[in-house]
Amino acid sequence: MNSPRSKFGALAAAAALVVLFAPTVASAESDLESALAREGINVSRLELIETEGITIIRGQVSRVDYASRISQVVQDLGYQRVANLVNVVPLPDDEAIVLNAERELALTRSLEGCRLIVASRNGIVTVRGTVQSRLQKDLAAQVIRRLDGVKSVTTALEEV
Repeated sequence: MNSPRSKFGALAAAAALVVLFAPTVASAESDLESALAREGINVSRLELIETEGITIIRGQVSRVDYASRISQVVQDLGYQRVANLVNVVPLPDDEAIVLNAERELALTRSLEGCRLIVASRNGIVTVRGTVQSRLQKDLAAQVIRRLDGVKSVTTALEEV
């Protein structure tokens, strides 16, 4: 009969082997990010999950061909079984975002008297201009943040 001490020793040895030989997910993600960057593929919200011998990739890309090339890049890194769950999310239409933001800001009664200038690049919106209070700064950002295609909002608003 095995003693509890020998069972513990066997478990400790097995755990040591797992620690020594199991690739870390953070390291694998870093390797994958580097390989994708060399290929010119930008993946936002990249996640790499390894489970039961399958490498699951999640994230977002802006083009369909990027999504299909990711599986090959991962296989080139030595992963055999790959589940590519990367979503294709087209880049936001910056012109439409600016027009929608300007319209919504103009229709917001609490922002009357403010002078606001809106710019957008890849869904990252910047609002410049003048407001009368801190509350209006926060409101302007909140109004824009709710619009479709907006990833983030930066304010450069001055109180007068």
